[in-house]
Amino acid sequence: MSKRKFDDWNARKELENAGWQVQKQDSVKFNSGSETLAHANLKLVVAWYLKQECGYRVDTEVEMDGGDVDVVAWRGDDIILVECETSPTQEVISDKIDRYVKDQPPRECWILNVNNAPANIHECYAWVADEIGL
Repeated sequence: MSKRKFDDWNARKELENAGWQVQKQDSVKFNSGSETLAHANLKLVVAWYLKQECGYRVDTEVEMDGGDVDVVAWRGDDIILVECETSPTQEVISDKIDRYVKDQPPRECWILNVNNAPANIHECYAWVADEIGL
């Protein structure tokens, strides 16, 4: 096993040991609730960007004790999250960070506003790159 695969395996195990239910393979899933097309599109663009441009492993709609996370990404020992929210308030943003980052394996959580994402997929890709900034 290469060092990269070993590090990725360790990051996935760290998530699993903390109660996060991540897939062994990269995965993009729909939310079983009332996910809009705009939300699903943004989630796909985020996952694609993190996988293709940044080299992360990705999983979506990841279950953990505090809820479901839109996008979980890991590369080596670096674990990050992206939540796609429609017009999130400061209270929602603080709550997500408290539940998903504080005392949890991920180092950071970006909250992207679905209403601010361009509808055009290529423009959305550039917007995601600017918002996440990796």
